[in-house]
Amino acid sequence: MAPSFIKHDYTIIDYVLQNANAILFAGGSDFDPKYYNQQKHEKTEVSDPERDEFEINLMQKAFENRIPVLGICRGAQCMTIASGGSLIQHIPDISTQKHDVEEYDNLFDDTTHHLVKINTDTRIYDILKSDSIVLNTAHHQAVDKVGKDFRIAAFAEDGIIEIIEHIDQSYFCFGFQSHIEAMSGPTDAIFEKFIESAKSYKTSK
Repeated sequence: MAPSFIKHDYTIIDYVLQNANAILFAGGSDFDPKYYNQQKHEKTEVSDPERDEFEINLMQKAFENRIPVLGICRGAQCMTIASGGSLIQHIPDISTQKHDVEEYDNLFDDTTHHLVKINTDTRIYDILKSDSIVLNTAHHQAVDKVGKDFRIAAFAEDGIIEIIEHIDQSYFCFGFQSHIEAMSGPTDAIFEKFIESAKSYKTSK
């Protein structure tokens, strides 16, 4: 069961739902682990509780309305929490592979990139037309258990989940741990499909 945490009357959510044809959830700080029933890890840095609450509720409403959603880094984690899943709070506790970078600009440096294996029975495989891709990485947290109606689409060589997707193949709803906005090449196809989905959603209103 996905969590529901509504403490404020977010009329802006209704405005977004009425006017948006797609929503991109961007990167940022760590979510408060209370949203997935865990105690706070010493390395978890919660800095924007109002954003946490707002984005989780907006994400849930986006699911209900089938608005196309693309989650990047924190956005993928929001997607997981909003659907009832959980996170790994600090990847170095379980893996020696480096997933974090010190500065955003380092995401453009190929030395910070790593191989990601894509499950071939997924929609992301159909979009990228490959069973592997090299992605950048800038996160110390990651998806642990996917939520309701989601599945694992790709993972790093150490087993860390890198891409999740909605099980409804007709619904554009993907979460990437990588910052694909800071890349070019194969990942351009994701944004192209995102735009196409937004156009389709607009015409279906």
